[in-house]
Order: sequence, then C-alpha cells, then structure tokens
Amino acid sequence: MRYVILAVVAAALGAGVWWYLRGPDLPPPPVLPAEVTYICRESGELLRLPRQPTPAVNPRTGRATLVQALWCAACQRWYPEPPPQARERMPAAPLCPRHGTALQETAEP
Repeated sequence: MRYVILAVVAAALGAGVWWYLRGPDLPPPPVLPAEVTYICRESGELLRLPRQPTPAVNPRTGRATLVQALWCAACQRWYPEPPPQARERMPAAPLCPRHGTALQETAEP
C-alpha cells in the first residue's frame, strides 16, 4: 500500500513539474503601438506622439498638459483618460460618459 501512495505522489509531482516547465497555454500579450493619441487638457487639441508617461509635455506649448486620449466608437469622439487615482478604482476599462461603452486606445474604422 505504501508503494502505491508513493507512486501516486511521484506521478502527481512529475505531472506538476512537467506542466510548470511547459508553461501555460496563454497567447502572447498584445504588442502596444509605439504612438498613441494624446489630448491637451487646456485646448482639447489632439496630437499623435510616441508613448510616454502622462501628463506629457505638449511640444507646442512646452507645458505638461497632455493625457492619453481614449476613443468611443459609439460617439465617434475622443475622451481624456481618467487620472491614475480613478483608474486604480476601475475594475474594467474606462467607460464612455455618454453611452457607457468601453473606451478604446485606437479609433478602429
């Protein structure tokens, strides 16, 4: 009986090591685009710039007024990304204030 239990434990341990070394069957993470759309908090102007921490410096004014813009497919409109304090409390993606649909990083046709 002792050998049977030992064989079962060894088989389970072997299967666990094999699964760990093989890795989970997850698809690779999506590749983020190098450039994103930013919206100026002062003027509302949209700019397409390389990805960087926000608030980013507006190259036209020299002030840190740019935040990432998020697209609502229902409104066909860009909205400013919520501040980090608000994003921490969001369990899912930010929602459009008008339609309640998820906002996206890119405007897809």
